[in-house]
Amino acid sequence: MKGESVKGDGMNDTERYLRAATRGLWGRPRRELRAELQGHIGARIQEFRLGGLSEQEAERQTLRELGAPVQVSSGMLSVHTLPALGKAGALSLLLVTGLLSVLPQGLAQVSSQFLLSDNAQGPNDAASYLDFDQLKTEVKKVGGSITGSLEYPSLSLPGVPHSPVSFDFKNWPGSFFTRGGHHYLRAGALIRNLDSTGAKIRLSGWNPVQIHVNQTLLSVQTGGDRRIANSLYRDYLSYRDYLSPVAAGELPPVLITELGKIDLAPITFRGDFKAGDVYTLLVPIFKSWYTIKDGVQKPGGPILLSLDTNAAQNGRLTLNKYIAADPYRFYTSLDAFKAALKPYLSPASNVSYWDATNPAPVLLVNLSKTYELDIPVVVPPASVKVSQP
Repeated sequence: MKGESVKGDGMNDTERYLRAATRGLWGRPRRELRAELQGHIGARIQEFRLGGLSEQEAERQTLRELGAPVQVSSGMLSVHTLPALGKAGALSLLLVTGLLSVLPQGLAQVSSQFLLSDNAQGPNDAASYLDFDQLKTEVKKVGGSITGSLEYPSLSLPGVPHSPVSFDFKNWPGSFFTRGGHHYLRAGALIRNLDSTGAKIRLSGWNPVQIHVNQTLLSVQTGGDRRIANSLYRDYLSYRDYLSPVAAGELPPVLITELGKIDLAPITFRGDFKAGDVYTLLVPIFKSWYTIKDGVQKPGGPILLSLDTNAAQNGRLTLNKYIAADPYRFYTSLDAFKAALKPYLSPASNVSYWDATNPAPVLLVNLSKTYELDIPVVVPPASVKVSQP
């Protein structure tokens, strides 16, 4: 928690959170709030553990969802001014309406596969697909429902605006297919359509990847297949506001993860990385920047970015970089990164490769912090050491 963590104080994160959340209260009100919070935190951690998170990640996720401890403390100070007989009831009411309303109330666990759809146009069409029948069963367990066909499903989830919501996947190539008697739905198509309803969508974790949809937590079991997690984050990031066009009138970015092995080179970062935190590396694919109009190829067009995502180990992070982006330069903010890309989108640009004068802009983002703050958290290049084979 910001401003509350003190290294070497002998307390774990939960204990520090409880101390901060009960600050300003004394005696019985403080003991009651502490006991209530501790019980809810313990139960929520167990829920995340059943979903496949480690103890450490489950604790971090739980505390993030509870919100800033100062909000809890200030809320309880107002409760403390109520008549004595009403305090215990108000305490429970605050916890239920003020805190637990922001917590997912259901955990749905769904397996996934990394598949190339039957009508795929290229290797980048390979993505994470969910078993549609299993998804329907799991959604029902958390108080929702999926009715209709695979092409035109209607979905209802707790807290999702305008539920039930009807989707049209028929006109989305690669959104679904049937194979071997099993029906598959592309996870990214589901994320995008849920996002369009106004529901609050975010991702966290790595194995499994947790898709948060308002009060529902969809735990996608990846089986340790990094490609599945990578494609989930790719599909999610494709619709984030902070990766919007670099200028008015320009097309949105196209994020690509499935480059061939010959196009990639591993890059290792060493620094203050926490095990389990998720990072992504954004690198432009310069050679593909063109559009075709009236049969004529012209410079400019959407920004094509290769994206590689992975979970860090303690002190180390390994990602894949588009090999042609060399030499390259790391940027310290998203705005600076987009500004560096803009000149190459102009039809007047005659640069066709990266060199010392025109190094490829590169950005390293901590996605675990991004979802906590809802803004991109760029890793300063000065804070890490980079090595390549």
